[in-house]
Amino acid sequence: MPNSSGLPSIESYPTPDLERAKALSPALTNSLNLLKASPNSIGDQLRLERHQAWAECALATLLARATPEQICLHWSEATDLVTQKAWEACGCNNWPLAFFALGKWGAKELNLSSDIDVIFVSKDNPTPEALKPVREFIRLLTETTSFGFCYRVDTDLKPGGRLSPLISSEKQFEDYYWSFGATWERLALVRLRKIAGDDSVSKNIASIAQRYSYRKFLDYSLLEDLRLLRSKIHQHSIENDPHARNVKLAPGGIRDIELFIHALQIIHGGRQVDLRTQSTSEAARLLGAAQRFNLTDLQFLIDTYWRFRQIENSIQAENDQQTHILHESKRPTDFAFFIENSKRVENIVEQVLGRAEKHLPIPADQEELHQWLSKLGFTSHAIESLWPELIKLAEGTSRTFQDDALRGRVLRLFIEAIQATAIDKDLALALLTDFFRSIKAKTSFFALLAHEERLITELSLLFGCSPYLGGVIANRPELLDSLLFRRTSTTSARLDTFLELLTERRLMSETIGANQYLQSRNLENLTQNLSATADEICVSLMRTLAEELQVPPLRILALGKWGGQELGFRSDLDFIFLSDQEASESAQKLARRFVSRLTEKHRGGSIYPIDLRLRPSGKAGPVLVARDSLIDYLKSKADPWERQSYLRARFIDESSGATDIHSACQFQKLTQNDLIKLADIRNQLVFEPTNEINLKYSPGGLIDIEFFAQICILHYQISTPATNTLGMLQAIEHHNSALTSSVRQLMATYLQFREIEQYLHLFEEHASSSFSEKSQGSQRVAVWLKTSVSDLSSRLQNLLSASHEILKLIDPRGLRK
Repeated sequence: MPNSSGLPSIESYPTPDLERAKALSPALTNSLNLLKASPNSIGDQLRLERHQAWAECALATLLARATPEQICLHWSEATDLVTQKAWEACGCNNWPLAFFALGKWGAKELNLSSDIDVIFVSKDNPTPEALKPVREFIRLLTETTSFGFCYRVDTDLKPGGRLSPLISSEKQFEDYYWSFGATWERLALVRLRKIAGDDSVSKNIASIAQRYSYRKFLDYSLLEDLRLLRSKIHQHSIENDPHARNVKLAPGGIRDIELFIHALQIIHGGRQVDLRTQSTSEAARLLGAAQRFNLTDLQFLIDTYWRFRQIENSIQAENDQQTHILHESKRPTDFAFFIENSKRVENIVEQVLGRAEKHLPIPADQEELHQWLSKLGFTSHAIESLWPELIKLAEGTSRTFQDDALRGRVLRLFIEAIQATAIDKDLALALLTDFFRSIKAKTSFFALLAHEERLITELSLLFGCSPYLGGVIANRPELLDSLLFRRTSTTSARLDTFLELLTERRLMSETIGANQYLQSRNLENLTQNLSATADEICVSLMRTLAEELQVPPLRILALGKWGGQELGFRSDLDFIFLSDQEASESAQKLARRFVSRLTEKHRGGSIYPIDLRLRPSGKAGPVLVARDSLIDYLKSKADPWERQSYLRARFIDESSGATDIHSACQFQKLTQNDLIKLADIRNQLVFEPTNEINLKYSPGGLIDIEFFAQICILHYQISTPATNTLGMLQAIEHHNSALTSSVRQLMATYLQFREIEQYLHLFEEHASSSFSEKSQGSQRVAVWLKTSVSDLSSRLQNLLSASHEILKLIDPRGLRK
């Protein structure tokens, strides 16, 4: 019995047919087995619905029981239903949000193992609360369980690309495309289709997209942009193996046909509204009926398109993997068909879009070169002073044609990546010059970069925003292996090599963390990962030094942001050592050696800077303390600021908690005199700079909020395992619901300040928590956040003022200043 879209149901296939199809597809076997299970949750149910639809499509593909157009339509509509249910299950319908499909899903032409391309838009700027259900929606679709997964979700086509916020407001959506949108984005929005969400938002976004994609007057640079876009697409296809082709990206393949038909749509659809459709087939029919291109060629293109799509589905039905590689040995008939017909497709496409360059060269003519670089956003200073040296460094000593082509290609890829990602293009060009100087034009480095374009993108991003980490990589290209494979060795028989490896491990943690943070803007992941790296490094160093001295390792009690697992870029480590009994001379020696090895200069700098001022009795106190002595000190002798600080204590080996230390801090309730002392200390720390905003020490800033959280925990004697600031603030909110509104505002402000602080640490030459309209780092932050430096300064000042007013009302210290 066929289902609603015309595809046969699984039950309608005879057993011999099912067995034949299963023999061709391990993925089909897996899906059919999963369908026998009983769901335990909405996630399980959605995965099973996905597998049901996928199995129906795979069977129809493998046994030729439906056309590829019917199969793609069924798979697209099934994906609509699954994602709509997931959207509702995650509570996304409770917010003024809309959710759109792009690409083949938007056209209802989804192939069997494609990513689903999505865009999320809200009526106004999305709140953190609105982000949570959308992130849960993505997690529900992408998470793999014993029931498999639903879909790979790709959000990179959102306005601004993968580095932009997950949800755009309507205004951001419109402003981005009309200010920064590229030609390929005009093509992409042709296939925009609402899947779920707010009707008002959906209508507004559809209107904006239509106006952006379809213009009444032809843009004469459009065809040149499309030719360059084709060239870039073809660079990603396999051409070095004569017995394999990428049916999607190869010249004359699926993407060429889509590009051609949708290009004709946006060329003519501005004045002829009835040409506007998401469907590739329908667009070809409408273009032919309107006599906008040769009808015979259009019919050939669409017939060939669906035959190529049938080949694509057959390849993907085997293992449910997103591959488009057609091998002659596996599918000789399909391979011969593709070779023959892709040539005719290419000839037809070139009638309108022109011939695509295989690898676009860097302009040789100086005037053309200057115009090209200027158009990409580089200043005359960079072009005239940095570019000549960069070209000279890229040339090297080898002058073979192959080497020249390789270096030219890598250099062009760098320039295009810098243009796309860098917020300070001159900085990026300067660091790229340093990088090329360091690699000494070795062909091996260029070969690696040409093969791993992801590295080029990540390096360009760092070079274009961070003098700190970009400078590290530019001057130490040997770190590329670690950056590529996301791992570093920390074992070596030689102590000096071991210490260098630990330094490298810290640098790589920050470098990888920077790329991830810039892409995701997820502060929690960043700080937890950097803190976990510090834990690993210090545990490893302690064990090695203890073995060297043949003594038991010491326990390390992390304090400050390390204790709170909130380390950021360039953070120092606050800690003391604890022992179970009075410290021996050998233990003291181990402590001194650990501090020395951690802070002494190795290649790449010290492993970590440290701060030992929180040891009992201050700077003059011992760095190694017996646990009982510390607890007795906190109960009977510690000043209130010390008890406050030790609320963040955490053992880095996690073998046991520090609850006894936290309890000792709360052994005595804060007196009024204690609160006065704490207020005096606070007044000595905070200050109001005249020409800048200090996110850390200004009234209402980070220190103010952190100390407020810690003091409230002591004053109200709140029991909480949290050692981080946001966790403490949540505990305060739960303890006293009357403070909910104020505490939540402080939490939101604290998060924004810390996010911008991390950008400053990345973007400034030297670590700083100060925002100044005149500093380059602050200007880079403003560019990165797509605002003006004056507007960002005003926003930060307003946040500080609001935070300070809240603290004056609810801080137990009774703030005045």
